[in-house]
Amino acid sequence: MQTVLKILCPVDFSEPSLAAARRAASLARDMGAKLVLVTALDQGGYMLEASAHMQLQWEEYERETLWCLSALAGELDAGQ
Repeated sequence: MQTVLKILCPVDFSEPSLAAARRAASLARDMGAKLVLVTALDQGGYMLEASAHMQLQWEEYERETLWCLSALAGELDAGQ
């Protein structure tokens, strides 16, 4: 039987994806594997010619998403 070293779990912060992340964390703990959470940010085509204001909005969106991902990782870590 092959050993699982990492479990990759995509999240978009919807309830179904959070439930999947919790299940993936449980599996990772049970298997002694590392859990890797991943999310994607959609810049959209408008970023090619973004104004300074749009760039600031994007940076805020990026910071908020990273904060949410970090908070989720902390929650899943605490569930050990």
